[in-house]
Amino acid sequence: MKSCWIVTKDHHAVFEWRNIFVPQPRPDEIVIRVRATALNYAEFVVGGAMHGGPEKIGGNEAAGEVHAVGDGVTAFRVGDRVFGRVRGGFAEYAPMPVHQAMPLPSRLTWEQAASIPVSFITAYEMLYPPYGKLRAGEWLLVVGASTGAGIASIQTAKMIGAHTIGTSRSSDKLTQLQALGLEVPIASRGADFAAHVREATGGRGADLTVNLVGGTVFAECLSCLARHGRQSPL
Repeated sequence: MKSCWIVTKDHHAVFEWRNIFVPQPRPDEIVIRVRATALNYAEFVVGGAMHGGPEKIGGNEAAGEVHAVGDGVTAFRVGDRVFGRVRGGFAEYAPMPVHQAMPLPSRLTWEQAASIPVSFITAYEMLYPPYGKLRAGEWLLVVGASTGAGIASIQTAKMIGAHTIGTSRSSDKLTQLQALGLEVPIASRGADFAAHVREATGGRGADLTVNLVGGTVFAECLSCLARHGRQSPL
């Protein structure tokens, strides 16, 4: 089958097409016929956690039909339409752990479904137990709100009735995020947003912080927290 690999050459990540064997499902795994996949920024980061070394088959999420099922799989059958996180979605066929597989709603296109898993499952894991425990009426701060997981966090928080604050370096992106449910936009280029968060929450602070920027704003995120506030791990 055809597959597309992300390869490090001269300290840059480049695409390389290869022909490899169709994968066989392991126990508690399915193999899907890939109809659509998605590209995440971190896959291009040379030496990054998602790039994973000098070469790696690309694609961490995909949508398609079940091609084969492994031992112990009872929830899905060959031909079922599914989407979820995968290993190597930049290929004609890709293995998917069965606990990552979700039935694909008929209202979603292949492309829409393939763009959901990484961002929205990440958001779910950050906002819900055992980590974020976000509840209706609480304040969520998303630092780096225009990222995929940031957008998903804002939409998920809105769905459960929480209030949202988001930071971004781009005012244009913040305007677009307001259309998706962001209540308090903060244009920020560094660790300079705690005072704005306190003002927006009437001095209380955020109940939950999601940091999608990194260690450079860690201390500022802690300064934003309300009493008994939480900072969700990524």
